[in-house]
Amino acid sequence: EEIAEWFSDENDCEAAQDIGDIELITLSKYDGFIIGAPTWHTGADAQRSGTAWDAVLDEIAALDLSGKKVAIFGLGDSGAYGDYFCDSMEELYQTFKPPPMYTFTDSKSAIDGKFIGFPFDSDNEADMSEERYAAFITTLKADGLISA
Repeated sequence: EEIAEWFSDENDCEAAQDIGDIELITLSKYDGFIIGAPTWHTGADAQRSGTAWDAVLDEIAALDLSGKKVAIFGLGDSGAYGDYFCDSMEELYQTFKPPPMYTFTDSKSAIDGKFIGFPFDSDNEADMSEERYAAFITTLKADGLISA
């Protein structure tokens, strides 16, 4: 809790809240999240945090949180539990990660699971090209390749 409360002092951050005290449907009103959890259930395949997160991950995954920015932090004991250090972060990532942008089997242009450029599929997904273009332009501006 202490580390979560540190974020309350940062610009644009609200007071830290326990996920168990939040009506999950209200998550859609936020632009982004800074989320964290400890890892108490070391070695477990699921419900690793041992907190209220374990009870809500599936419900959160079912919400439409597309376009939300998410930062994740974990709490753990690297000395005593080095093999499982902060494993609960992976569960948070899997819950909040955006759905895949494309459905494909393989591509030499996808390295480590990510495209090395910005692909467009005008044959099968032309209806998504404008949205993808806008996302690409946002990335180029953020990277300083195009003036904002």
